[in-house]
Amino acid sequence: MEKAAVKPTDVVLEVGPGTGNLTLKLLEAAKKARHRRAAATACSVGIGRPAARWPVPLLRGSTLPSPSSPLARRAQVIAVEHDGRMVVELQKRLHGTPEARKLQLIHSDVMKLDLPFFNLCVANIP
Repeated sequence: MEKAAVKPTDVVLEVGPGTGNLTLKLLEAAKKARHRRAAATACSVGIGRPAARWPVPLLRGSTLPSPSSPLARRAQVIAVEHDGRMVVELQKRLHGTPEARKLQLIHSDVMKLDLPFFNLCVANIP
């Protein structure tokens, strides 16, 4: 995780999230980085966070949101998983967590996908 050096402005592409061990660390790192930068502002104006949604937003194939869509604006981690069983596992794992709203989960082969914008790519491929 330290090597990834996630910054508050990063949009991270994770290739093959599997069960989500690295995904959760990336989401936490993005949250901590963003929290440090915006803590004073958020506290002073009373900004609240919307509740997490179930299921985690899932996109199939190359059906991606436009850069101006709410899903694209809030995603901090874009995870592309080919195995449907792992997609379901990751959705279950993030169900009801605040981190779920910062994840864009795509069920597709990353090599056949028109990727959305990202500026940091992380993968733990066996």
